[in-house]
Amino acid sequence: MITASPGIYETNTAAQAPAESEPLSFDETVRRARIFCESLPPDFAHCARMLAELQTRLSKGRLHFAILGQFNRGKSTFINALLRIKALPTSVLPLTSVPTIIEYGAKQTCRIRFLDGLEDVIVADSAAKIESALRQYVAEENNPKNRLQVKDATITCPSDLLANGTALIDTPGFGSTHLHNTQTTLDLLAECDAALFLLSADPPMTQTEMEFLRQVKERIPKLFFILNKVDLLSEPELEEVDRFIRGILSRELGFDSGTALYRTCAIKGERAANEEMADKAWAQSGLDAVKKEVLGFMVREKYFTLSEALSGKYQEIIAGVRERLEKKLSGKLTPINAAQQEVSAITGAIQSLSLELESQARRCAEEKDELIAKFDAQARGDAGGHSALSMEKALNAILNGKYFPEEAASIAATMLPKHAADAGARLLASMVNSANKSVRTLALHHTLALANLQKRYAELLGGGDGNGAKQQEPSAEKFIAQIEINTPDGGAAFGSAAWETPQPQMMDIFKKKSVRLDAIKEFYGPLCSSCVSANIEKAAKEARALVDAAWEKMLASIRASYQEMIDTLRGIHRQKQMAVEREREAVKEDVAFLKKKIKECPGG
Repeated sequence: MITASPGIYETNTAAQAPAESEPLSFDETVRRARIFCESLPPDFAHCARMLAELQTRLSKGRLHFAILGQFNRGKSTFINALLRIKALPTSVLPLTSVPTIIEYGAKQTCRIRFLDGLEDVIVADSAAKIESALRQYVAEENNPKNRLQVKDATITCPSDLLANGTALIDTPGFGSTHLHNTQTTLDLLAECDAALFLLSADPPMTQTEMEFLRQVKERIPKLFFILNKVDLLSEPELEEVDRFIRGILSRELGFDSGTALYRTCAIKGERAANEEMADKAWAQSGLDAVKKEVLGFMVREKYFTLSEALSGKYQEIIAGVRERLEKKLSGKLTPINAAQQEVSAITGAIQSLSLELESQARRCAEEKDELIAKFDAQARGDAGGHSALSMEKALNAILNGKYFPEEAASIAATMLPKHAADAGARLLASMVNSANKSVRTLALHHTLALANLQKRYAELLGGGDGNGAKQQEPSAEKFIAQIEINTPDGGAAFGSAAWETPQPQMMDIFKKKSVRLDAIKEFYGPLCSSCVSANIEKAAKEARALVDAAWEKMLASIRASYQEMIDTLRGIHRQKQMAVEREREAVKEDVAFLKKKIKECPGG
């Protein structure tokens, strides 16, 4: 559950928006936003602190002026010269590894702050001790990759440039072998309102500087460009370098073609304080123009730039708060929504299986109806066709044999019923064979469909975690073996008992053999017809009965196969739905709180 400041679930009247008719100052906007952030859980405390810092900077008119430059462009020397106080140590090696803030103070002091909560280191005795502390904690040589976990260093000094509340920030030089310094500087830009970007004549502009400037331009609203170390160039060379840099700034980086490029020699300016001809050296350094421009900028545009910068930072902070709240809400709802989608997927699977089961049942019923109709047509066609003709041929063969009429009659009485039974058995076997073909077709269709559905819903049938009951893979051969109809014994289904023979007449001895054979044919003809019809009816009836039994068994097997999956899914569905409801209930209060705070979020 979300834990927050006391009274977090109560209405915070101080953070509520005023009526639309009431004007709201930027300072009041920030104040209300800070109070809003203080009403949020502890992990939003840094947002409240950032807003409090904005309030402080706004109330004090504190402008953060970053000093940017590639390694060895002379940033620290430039800052010392601009302030006309030796505030920072200098070196030909990458020196600054953490941000160094220089602000106004009656005396020179130094405070080292740490990221891990260690007590601040404060030095105020002498400039030499301050330089020693900076070299110990800030220099890359003694604090590689900031292993001492220094947050920043703050230096105070009595420079008139800083008297109006401006703070200079000496940033780690980018473009050295210490890549982390470049990232540290980029991260720091979020706290800066304007910047001086140092270039120099050796060389005038590198690809690294161009790439870095592209990123700076997106983060800093106001940029001043300094061309340092101009003492290394002759006047013609200086003019050529000036044109080169301005061309890159306008063509490649999108700056205005009239962007000022101040020429300086910081080392002369730094030495000016210790020379007898200090004013002359200072004037020759070119730093006087820079200082006047910076001071003029502070007088003319400080509050506009500060308000613009702080407004942008305020928007960034609030956007971050809203994004964090929405992320927290998503973190609460996403698992529930995912689980609910899974429950819905199971519901859809159950419906799909039920529909497929009904489809299979309809297919079986349609196949059965077609089969019965075929049997009926086969029986009707056979009644006046093959079986009747076969019986007639059998009777003629007996009568045309070399038998006496009495022998022929006796043979016919015995053989014709058997012939009729055989004909009925053959017809039944033909019908059963047709039925088994349908059984095999339906079995193959059913097992393929079932296997596809099992594969499609394997994850759901496994409970979503692979630990559910494993479904038995369907087998067409096993299914056919269970359902296929065995051809019945013809003798059991059709009677083959001997018929009665025609009664002899006293006058038969006086009749011709042909006449007597015609009489026998006339006697057995109707018997043949009635026996054939009866056996055809028996074959059709037996075939229907066998198909009914087989189809009933088939449907029961199909329904059982599908019902097993449906029942498994219903059980999983109940468990997961209960789990969703429990989780939804568990986060209900947090979700309501987060939705409320998102709605109340300033600017929302």
